[in-house]
Amino acid sequence: MEVQVCRYCGAEKTEDYFYDRPGGLSPICIECEQHIYDRLSENKGVGAYIGLFATCAALNVPFWPDKLPLVKDFLEIEDRWCWYNEAIAEEVHGENGLVRGFFDGETNILHIFGTSLSKTDVAKYIQVTQEHEASRPGTREQRERWGVEPLAKGLSWSDKLYDELDRQFENWCGRYRGQVITPQLADSIIKVCRWNAITDFLMREGEYLSAQKVQKMCDDLMASEQMRKKDEKPVENFRYDACVLSLEKAGIMEDEGFKTLDGVKEAFADYFLTARKYKYTGDVLDQVIEDIYNNARMNGDLPPVEELPAELEPHDDFEEFEPEADENEAERMRYAGAVKVVYGEPGGGL
Repeated sequence: MEVQVCRYCGAEKTEDYFYDRPGGLSPICIECEQHIYDRLSENKGVGAYIGLFATCAALNVPFWPDKLPLVKDFLEIEDRWCWYNEAIAEEVHGENGLVRGFFDGETNILHIFGTSLSKTDVAKYIQVTQEHEASRPGTREQRERWGVEPLAKGLSWSDKLYDELDRQFENWCGRYRGQVITPQLADSIIKVCRWNAITDFLMREGEYLSAQKVQKMCDDLMASEQMRKKDEKPVENFRYDACVLSLEKAGIMEDEGFKTLDGVKEAFADYFLTARKYKYTGDVLDQVIEDIYNNARMNGDLPPVEELPAELEPHDDFEEFEPEADENEAERMRYAGAVKVVYGEPGGGL
């Protein structure tokens, strides 16, 4: 049995979960079609019959009033859209095998709902709707993006607040110029902008503790979504006197002046390398250098060498390595098949 993806919910379902339509299977599953009817008939407040007519028009299904019961009986049906499709299932498939669509049913809204529905009524409804829309703050797009519920107690929506949030949103998007603003990133930016507006409001109201909590939530979100640049993290002010004292303590400066290069090297050795750092001899380092050098040559299509250039030979000036190899190191070198590395003469060829 073939599987189809519902255009409405995105779920993969078999063809049994889709109604037949004039162009083939409906792109919307039965459950989602029922959800569309519920929104049109109840949530939008247009009534069970008008909602059914609108759903038929939207989904290309014939509207046959003679198939419907009276209002009382119809309202008692739980899933009215599914019930209606079952009621017309036999007649929706024509004799020629084609599936009937919306224009095969009753399409004249005046015949269905009465001739008292005049142009004046429609015009009045449009006027009232437009006046109501104009009285609300923000545009339709702004309300869909930022919402209509108050952000905080006492913080009511206004055109100025919507515009400020739009400005912040555009500034954030400007940081990602040349990149794709994913839906997840857009949602995070919207949250940051809303929380910033709440923080500013609470600060103006003197609610400093509450503002601090909201700002903490905002910072956590920005950190988790990697929205904050590293250089934006608060740091302590740089103090020159503290820096000089630290350098003098390390022996790198004297009388507010740097030592010579050899003096700085010696100071670093005394301050940072008071004990041997590596528990193996320099032979191990030689072997590492040889491996790196030969791998680099082979990556460049050059043959490996058995003798390294003299300039690569390390010198243990600060006695960081052990002077003699212990038994463990000798055993590991034998296991690895490592031999003593040979360096060429200074200036010599390979």
